[in-house]
This record gives sequence, structure tokens and C-alpha cells, in this order.
Amino acid sequence: MFERKISDNPLGYDTKRYTEDTATGRRYRFIVGGFAWPLKGKPGHIVVLGEDDQEDAVLRKHPIRVLAECPKESVIDLLQKGLDCNKQFCVDEWVGDTENMAMMGFMDKISLPLSKAKMIDDLHQFEGFLNMIKECTAPGKKVLQFGQESRLPDYLHEVTATKGESVENHPPVAALGYALAEIYLRSDPSAVQRDNEILNKIVEARCVDGI
Repeated sequence: MFERKISDNPLGYDTKRYTEDTATGRRYRFIVGGFAWPLKGKPGHIVVLGEDDQEDAVLRKHPIRVLAECPKESVIDLLQKGLDCNKQFCVDEWVGDTENMAMMGFMDKISLPLSKAKMIDDLHQFEGFLNMIKECTAPGKKVLQFGQESRLPDYLHEVTATKGESVENHPPVAALGYALAEIYLRSDPSAVQRDNEILNKIVEARCVDGI
């Protein structure tokens, strides 16, 4: 069970909001969900990521953990899973492709706000997401923790970005990329101020051979 809480301070200042997994005691400072729509017979996908409240002493970064991942073939089932995850994990923000008006109509009906994902208008978005994931899972720098039961690593090993290909053709990568980019650019205030510089750095490579 996840609960939103406010840290106690006996002096009454510098209070901090966080979400706690009451089963493990782990605290998260930000929880975000990525929504990728079904496409051409491919199931839609949801990925929920939690950014630890505590910084890793070795990495000197806040670990990011996959809290949930789920493929659903029908839009209705995908939306229901979104509602379930929203309640279970106290998701702070949902991100995805807000330009798909048909899908956004469904979101409006269930009152689940969806924010525009970062890099959504970038022609190199797919390549950028793969590079970002690779950077966050590199040996000695593994800030992104998939967990033993995650199927995302297997999928990522099989994916190769074709120049100009849309990430929407790979819903699991899209959902993970949407959520990870939101944390990646949000966790460091200075990074948010340099969005354009960081995005340009992420998409420098023309193609990623694999993860």
C-alpha cells in the first residue's frame, strides 16, 4: 500500500511531501506513469516509475524503480489498469501522447489527467529514449532498477531504433521513455532549466544498436 505523507519537523519548517510504500518503508519523492496507446495490433502499455526519496551514496543520484508494467490490448482495459495503478501507487503525474485526440477523449471520460510527454515532438524521440535508458542502466551508473520480474530488459535487448521510426511502434519503450524522461529532466532543477541542451545531448547518436 502506498500513502502520501508529509515529513514531520519539530521546528515547523522545511516540511517535505513524499509517498511511502508502507509494506517496505521505502519513500519516493516522485511517482510518474507512462501511457502508451495500442497500435496496429500491438498492446498498449503502462509503466509506473518511482524515484527514491533517498539519494544513493555511491551513485550520488536518486534510484528510479519500476513499480508496475502492464500491456493491455484494449483501450478500455488499459484505462482501467491506469485507474488501478493511480490508486495503488498514488501516481503524481501521468505522461504520454496527448496529441492522439481519440485516446484523449477516453482519458477525459475517466477523469485521469495526462500531461504531454517530453520530446513528444522530437523526430529523434525513439533514439533519444533508447540512449537515455542506456545511460540510466550503464554499469556503475545503474540508476534505473527494473526488478527481477520485469520483462522490460528482455524487450529492450530485442529493439533497435531505425532512423525516423516512431517510438509509438514500440509501446513498452514509449511508456518507459515517457515516464523516465519526466523524472530524468525533473529530478535536477538545473536540468529542467536546460531542457533543450539536455535533449540535444540525448539525441546526438543517429541510431542505437541495442541496450
